[in-house]
Amino acid sequence: MTDITEKQAIDLFLEQTNDRNHMSPTDTYQAAIVAEKPEYLKLRLICTKNNVQIKGDLDTVKNPVGVLTSISDGVNMARSNPDLLNKILRLINRLQWNGYENATEGKAYSAKVLRVLKKLYSYYPNNEQELEKILLTYCKGAKYFRDNLAELGQDSLFDHLAGIVGNNMDSNVVVPIAVKQPRRKIKEG
Repeated sequence: MTDITEKQAIDLFLEQTNDRNHMSPTDTYQAAIVAEKPEYLKLRLICTKNNVQIKGDLDTVKNPVGVLTSISDGVNMARSNPDLLNKILRLINRLQWNGYENATEGKAYSAKVLRVLKKLYSYYPNNEQELEKILLTYCKGAKYFRDNLAELGQDSLFDHLAGIVGNNMDSNVVVPIAVKQPRRKIKEG
């Protein structure tokens, strides 16, 4: 293809990407499973052990309690801290946050929930059992999750749960809670 102009080569390059779809996380996950990538296999093992279906996994879990929707967060945790991922999935199961009619409709195994619980565990590394006990006492159930947590953004979800844990923790661990700033008055005129 040396007898084309530079403009034609650029047009050809640009046209090649028009009809091409990017690989979705699900496509990447399925390819990685076939290629036996260790972090993906670890994610599948942890999720299966906790009866959690991975979104798009062709190997379905029988009667799953929920669906892990953030494959990238799951893979990153399976690679960097698989024990913590297992602990988080087990806690979500015990909290019964995904007790909807259909396990695929819930948001309990979403990226924001995984990230918030990961952050809470990092604030209380020596008090994990107490952290879990507080959450199980004050935040348990699908109704609680749906009414109080499901629609919150990640930062508000963290603030809400950190506030509950912080108010009920026996230790002297300090968790930063966002303070609402007063609104500035706009000058009229």
